[in-house]
Amino acid sequence: MKNLFHLFLFLFLIILFSCAKDTPTTTTTKIPPVVIHFNEVEITRDIDSPVTWTYGNTYIIRKNFTVRSTLTIEPGVVIKMEADKILMFSTFYAGKLIADGTEDRHIIFTSLRDDAHGGDNNADGTKTTAAKGDWEYMEFDNTKGCILRYCELLYAGKANGAGQKAIDFYEHSVVTIDHCTIAHTRGGESTMPYAIFCFGMDSGSTITNCIFYDNDKPIRVPNWYTLDNSNTFHNPANTSQKNKQNAVYYLGGTFNKPITINETEVPTVFETLTNQFTTGGSLTMADNTVLKIKETGKISIPNKTDLVFGANTFITSSKDDEHGGDSNGDLNTTSPYKGDWDGVYIANSSSYLAAANLLYSAH
Repeated sequence: MKNLFHLFLFLFLIILFSCAKDTPTTTTTKIPPVVIHFNEVEITRDIDSPVTWTYGNTYIIRKNFTVRSTLTIEPGVVIKMEADKILMFSTFYAGKLIADGTEDRHIIFTSLRDDAHGGDNNADGTKTTAAKGDWEYMEFDNTKGCILRYCELLYAGKANGAGQKAIDFYEHSVVTIDHCTIAHTRGGESTMPYAIFCFGMDSGSTITNCIFYDNDKPIRVPNWYTLDNSNTFHNPANTSQKNKQNAVYYLGGTFNKPITINETEVPTVFETLTNQFTTGGSLTMADNTVLKIKETGKISIPNKTDLVFGANTFITSSKDDEHGGDSNGDLNTTSPYKGDWDGVYIANSSSYLAAANLLYSAH
């Protein structure tokens, strides 16, 4: 009986293992990633009628380029600029830009030497690499309704008589700039080294959720504009990579509309020595903000109530690295001192404001 049991057990095991061998093995087939081979499209003429630049192409611009109609750029498109070139949109010629990218497909404006975006389009292998100032800037001149969203502007800032910048609001333009990255803009060779220069910005324009790094001065806004606290002034992938003179800049001079300082990551700087708030103008400092005044500079307000402080706010010298960091970019070679700037003058009482959060002022 015991031998018969062992025989049946032996036969059962043979059948079991035979079935296991016959069972097919499940394997996972890896699907290769989709690689987009960008076609090169060389732009040699200005745009005179509505046109769309489409995904899958790299557009090469070899001349100063004017848009006289509506240029729509699809998400993921790469635009490369040859050395010294300007991209201009002007309502004088009905020019308009709609560059509306997405979170996963940014629109790239960069140097022809930038092989990291779109490939080696100048076909020189590794002989040249992208550098600050490879091309000049993008200009908006009397144009309305332009959009830059999820765009990157890289390696601009070639010096010319109009300063160094990546984006220039030349005159009376309304542009939405949102979720854009402006980086590697050349500076140091002009008195206007701003990644975005908003001299000609008109009401209705917005600059929100943008990233600025490896520029000289990141942005200068007009005296009537209030910038929100959504922008970032460092490289998110490398927080030590910032801007040389890391601040939000106002030209200063006359302020005839209310402004609020909202930015908390970097200070705000008034660049003109005399900063006068006239009737209708007022200054509000949101919590945790810093305003810096140039040496010998001054703020004048009509009434004491025209200056409102939030919690933990300071008005201080442009040399004060303790509050707001090294915003004058001199690597601590200068230090603030009492009397560095004049103070806050109240016109209706012919007196200076006394407050503990006014640092290094003469009054």
